[in-house]
Amino acid sequence: MIHRARVRTHWFSRDAVLAQRPGAVVLEAVRSAAPPPGRVYAWVAGESRPATSVRRRLVNDRGVPKADISFAGYWRHGWSAPGWRGFRCG
Repeated sequence: MIHRARVRTHWFSRDAVLAQRPGAVVLEAVRSAAPPPGRVYAWVAGESRPATSVRRRLVNDRGVPKADISFAGYWRHGWSAPGWRGFRCG
C-alpha cells in the first residue's frame, strides 16, 4: 500500500529581525506550532545551535523519537570556515 506523505515546508529568514540571535525566529515557531496528528518526521538544518535547539525541543517537548529527526548544523555563528571545521563537540 502506498501513502502520500503530507509535507509542509517552512522557510524562515532572520532578515526581518536582524537584531535577534540566529535561530530565535525558528525556535519560537517550533514552540508555538500545534503538533500535527500522527507520527512526525522532521528534517532540520541551519546554523549549529538553533538546529540542535529545535531537535531538543522536538524530542523533549513533543516526544518525537530521535530516530525520526534528521538534523544538521552546517555552520556555527561567528566562526570562520577553518575554525568551524576544527571545532568538535564532546
